[in-house]
Amino acid sequence: MASKRYKITPYSPPANGLPELNAKDFERSDESDDAQFYSDARFVAHIDEGAIEGLSRYYGEVIPDPDGAAPSDSTSATSPSSGAAASTQGPPLILDLCSSWISHYPSRVKKQVQDGKLEVLGQGMNAAELKKNPLLTPPHSSSPQRWIVHDLNTNPSISAVLSRLQIPSTRKLSTSTLTVSIDYLTRPVTVLESLESVTQEGGTVHLAVSNRCFLTKAVKRWMHADEDTRLKMCCEDLWRAGWRDVEVVEVTDGSMESSQGGEERRGGGGGLKAFMASLGLPAGGDPLWVVRGRKAEK
Repeated sequence: MASKRYKITPYSPPANGLPELNAKDFERSDESDDAQFYSDARFVAHIDEGAIEGLSRYYGEVIPDPDGAAPSDSTSATSPSSGAAASTQGPPLILDLCSSWISHYPSRVKKQVQDGKLEVLGQGMNAAELKKNPLLTPPHSSSPQRWIVHDLNTNPSISAVLSRLQIPSTRKLSTSTLTVSIDYLTRPVTVLESLESVTQEGGTVHLAVSNRCFLTKAVKRWMHADEDTRLKMCCEDLWRAGWRDVEVVEVTDGSMESSQGGEERRGGGGGLKAFMASLGLPAGGDPLWVVRGRKAEK
């Protein structure tokens, strides 16, 4: 189905099978303790304003809406759009992996969390950042904590994350997001397999991908690849992990101008954009894609 808002490219695995993974591809130039690297809180945006606006709009279209708004046709090609229906054990359960002080979800999600219509959980690496995320604040003081510091490179089990957050094993995820962090995972397929196992049938995962990263903590295969190859690797990892209806969504194409950039960027940041704009040259913005998949129904 043609997209009215996004360019969507379905993924099909090669007929001769996926290439074998090489452990060396998941090494990093900085193999020091991740907990130490992320110990200092970074209250910054990791993508620019145009990409943030586009991602927030996209998340608003794919995160379940308990108030009954129909999913936009613009998000659908093979239809991993609004996740799965609400669980009979509670409101739709959303997991924000590698989260921090902001999840880039739209305001209606925050209101529905406050009203108890949605439940958002967060896994990340810095407690101060997670504490500041309003989506991860329980609606009632007596409610269990909704975030956890957990290193997926040390323990890639999503079941362990949910258990630590006191989520019963019988309760399944509806939708999961992972924003501009897939490149830091040293065992991405294992993480995505674990995520698939705790997602309800028809549930979805959304990997937001940009051209930014902490250079020393991104895995080698990411650093040695161009953008098209990175998107292909994400598709392959989802497929290996058992996700289906895998596709790439172009959220922003980099043509938007932005006055602010994130902390880390390959090839220049906000200062360069401002300088180019002062010369009357096109500044451009951050391109952003989402690689997504759906848990197959049995």
